[in-house]
Amino acid sequence: YHTLLASMDGTSSVQEKLEELKREGIFSEAEANSIDVADIEKFFTSEIGKRLQNSKKVFKEEAFEIMVNAEDITGIGEHKGAKMLLQGVIDCMFVEDSELVLLDYKTDKGLTDDEFLNHYSEQLLWYKKAAENRNSSFV
Repeated sequence: YHTLLASMDGTSSVQEKLEELKREGIFSEAEANSIDVADIEKFFTSEIGKRLQNSKKVFKEEAFEIMVNAEDITGIGEHKGAKMLLQGVIDCMFVEDSELVLLDYKTDKGLTDDEFLNHYSEQLLWYKKAAENRNSSFV
């Protein structure tokens, strides 16, 4: 799912892009068959999917590095004052009304909204800090 979502550029349908990735050897036949095209089409017809498609400025697979307080990552008081390099990749960002919107592709099923937020909110907060921090380096 992630590779297909990241490769979508608005120039072809989900099925066409999937076939293209199969021809290029990025997906095997079995991998391609495991993807529910309707799920991805549903994303692009959702509110956030439409907002993404309407954006004039989209960034995908943005690798970043940012220095953070180690205690903020580990939660261990002994790390107070120590720094840590946090590295990651933001799946997708787009500009809307002069603001940056972060998207992180998730395919988890069966989680409640509260469970989903509890599981991923900290990750998105770090992505937000990386996107906002002038000292972060997008590599």
